[in-house]
Amino acid sequence: MIRNDIRFLGVDGSKSQKSGGTCVQAGREVIIDAGNILQSLGDEAAKIRHVFLTHSHLDHINDLPYLIEAFFDRREEPLKIYALAETIRTLRSSLFNWEIWPDFEKISLLNAPQKSAIEFIPLIPGQTYSFDDVSLTPVMLNHTVPTSGYIIQKGSYKTLYATDTYLSESIKEALEDDYEITSLIIDCSFPSSMKTLAKKTKHLTPLLIRQLLKAIDREIELYITHIKPQYREEVVSELKQMDLFKSGGRVVENMEYLYHEGFGTYESDHAHIIKLLAKEKDIDQIFKTILLEAMKYTKSEGGTIYLKEKDALKFKVVVNQELGIFESDIDWPKVPLYIDGSPNRSNVSALCALEKRVIHIEDVYHESGYDFSGMKAFDAKNGYRSQSMLVIPMLDHEENLIGVLQLINKRSGMKISSYQPGEIETTLAYAAYAAVALTKMRLVEDMEELLLSFMRSIAYAIGEKSAYGYAHINRVSDLMDMIARSVHRDNEQYGDISYSRDEFKELRIAALVHDIGKIAIPDYILDKGTKLQTLHDRIGEIRERFLNAIHQQKIELLELECATLKGEVELEMVPIRESYQKSIEQLIDDLEFVERVNQPVGYLSDGDLKRIRQIGQKYYVLKDQKVYLLSEDEMENLSIRVGSLNEKEKEIVNAHAKIGYEMLRKLNFPQKFQRVPLIAGFHHEKLNGKGYPMGLTEEQIPLEVRMLTIADIFEALTAIDRPYKRGKSVEDAIEILEKMAKNGEIDADLVHFLKANGIFHRYEKRFLSNCENRLQRLLSPERVDG
Repeated sequence: MIRNDIRFLGVDGSKSQKSGGTCVQAGREVIIDAGNILQSLGDEAAKIRHVFLTHSHLDHINDLPYLIEAFFDRREEPLKIYALAETIRTLRSSLFNWEIWPDFEKISLLNAPQKSAIEFIPLIPGQTYSFDDVSLTPVMLNHTVPTSGYIIQKGSYKTLYATDTYLSESIKEALEDDYEITSLIIDCSFPSSMKTLAKKTKHLTPLLIRQLLKAIDREIELYITHIKPQYREEVVSELKQMDLFKSGGRVVENMEYLYHEGFGTYESDHAHIIKLLAKEKDIDQIFKTILLEAMKYTKSEGGTIYLKEKDALKFKVVVNQELGIFESDIDWPKVPLYIDGSPNRSNVSALCALEKRVIHIEDVYHESGYDFSGMKAFDAKNGYRSQSMLVIPMLDHEENLIGVLQLINKRSGMKISSYQPGEIETTLAYAAYAAVALTKMRLVEDMEELLLSFMRSIAYAIGEKSAYGYAHINRVSDLMDMIARSVHRDNEQYGDISYSRDEFKELRIAALVHDIGKIAIPDYILDKGTKLQTLHDRIGEIRERFLNAIHQQKIELLELECATLKGEVELEMVPIRESYQKSIEQLIDDLEFVERVNQPVGYLSDGDLKRIRQIGQKYYVLKDQKVYLLSEDEMENLSIRVGSLNEKEKEIVNAHAKIGYEMLRKLNFPQKFQRVPLIAGFHHEKLNGKGYPMGLTEEQIPLEVRMLTIADIFEALTAIDRPYKRGKSVEDAIEILEKMAKNGEIDADLVHFLKANGIFHRYEKRFLSNCENRLQRLLSPERVDG
């Protein structure tokens, strides 16, 4: 069972190197005052959603601005601050005023832009504010500024929390009116000898507390807080002399827990830990939470989680509440499991790992079986005293060791005691939870890596089919990531859009497989560099025909000259030679024209198309058969006005989008990557409904598809490795995108946003600005994309 404690995060009436301001954790998400949150809770402070302030003095609010800022990027709901109206006015005018600290009431959350970072809620004295594990009822106190105490109710137990107060009728009335209040947590800042200062600053002394208890005239447990550190010894001595704890209670310490059976429990069978394992994805946060829960249950001062890395234990999480240590992945020397090939039995954690057994030590200074020299050196350096220790192996479902959980110094009131059998059994469960968390995380990571590796393999396979395909896919993937992160960071145009880590992965996967359908496209079409290319460029065959035609012309001329010389015929050879020469020159000119139009260059005019047809009518005779210089198919391909693909080939290439979508739909993606087929498969859709494969309209095309569309087009425009075109400059590519946006093909707002935020030029700097690429761009022939 998880105890529902009250946790004293700070109990001092001031702040020093070893003490913090006033702060009490009343519930899992609820604290009273903000004097010492971050040092006490570390990352656990991110869970705090409700802060109840007593008043506006600095030692009660000094962590409040940092609590908002430290976890600003994690919060999805405003931090709710409950305080008296006067306190809220002071915070607004003197703290959250843009001069001392930003006004977080006017700053939106990154993960919920429609919500502000903080929300002030004015307290109404006497009204109860209820949460799952605690209820708070404000009670007015007597201090130098308007101040509220709180009746804290947890389960069937009630206590009155009254810090920073002088003698007050409201305290007396609350205790007299409600006999269910069985304890009093109260300020005692000064010794009785300083009664004048206490009265002026409106704080209590032991003598004044005794006077209050006499007026109440009933038994009540007394818990003393808010002692000024410099007077602590004197105040504690005076309290004991007056026997003020005869009905129970004590002077509370920093990080101490107040527990009563009436508090009830959070959830049985560690249900909230199970929920944490199901939802939390940050393994460090899981480990830290599990360690803190184990410490809380056993009332330990400190704890460590080690992870096994090869033949050593690595410090993963280290916490010591007494010393204010809350660290993850500390760069301390690893604990070796073997030394010179022999088991390391001198180190207690190593032995626990090697033998996979629980080790319980009552006092490490009196234990001779292990080497605690390192721990003793740590104690001496930090003024600490390690005593009781519990070391438990963390095993996975196959009983393989994955780490060690270690607890130190179990507290029993003001003393350190040994761990009890029940606590050991429960800590074993916490160790098992930690093992399950790591095993689950590693399995998920392995599956994700397998999926990504498969996608990269597909991209590589496409690259093997196409000279530029693999590079194109990777550049589009990188550009897609740049676009998505820019949209994610924006707080204006796309202020309501944000992406999680998994969503970023989903977008990268979609970009990696956006051309998966090209696997089904013939290689010669994918890389068709000329209009006549099939399995080879047929310009060679045409060239051979032209040469044959030219040779035939020359042979015919020679035959006529021979016949004339022999007297067989009488011909005037000069004009005949000129005619044949003109015919040969025309063939050469036609061949040069055919070779030129075979390249996907520029735009063919009607005159060009007519000339192709005229050339196609020319022939020579071979073995009594007419051999035309161009076949019907060759004329058709040479007549492609733009690019290198004919209509049939364009249909085949365009089919890759639908093929890819159908291929991806058949893959069983995990839930978090369910949109991959849609994003990847629809990247050729146009907002005006003229895209493919589905002809979707603007309303049907999600933002992520539009992002991938722009990434794909921009990469294709600027790429320098295409066999059929020269890469365009970034400025020219942006101009083309803007024209496409103007024509309603792509998202104009997104194009403008990316241009304004410099995304295209950042891409240029990363992929297009090195010397080799710039030289290749200059040397490449000028061509037009098909």
